[in-house]
Formats: sequence, C-alpha cells, structure tokens
Amino acid sequence: MDISSVDNRSDIVGADVANTLLARIQDPALEPERKLIVPALVVRGTTARVPE
Repeated sequence: MDISSVDNRSDIVGADVANTLLARIQDPALEPERKLIVPALVVRGTTARVPE
C-alpha cells in the first residue's frame, strides 16, 4: 500500500521518556517538563500534489 501517514517519532519519544525517567530517579525534586516533538508527514502516493 502506498498510503501517506504521520510518523509520530516514537523512537525519539521513547528515548526522551527513558532519559527523563532516569533523571527524575536521580533527582526526585526535578520539576515536570513539557516537550513538543513535532510529527512528520510521510508523503506517499495518496498525497495530492499542490496545484501550481
């Protein structure tokens, strides 16, 4: 199938979660953080071309 999809960057999210968890274990006083990991569009055959 040649369907366009969104890559939610689960590899980056997983590594970041693991690092954050280890940091919080080392220092329980650390404040919670918010991070935005921008998803990426994986363009395949079902994505329409932009008209010129």
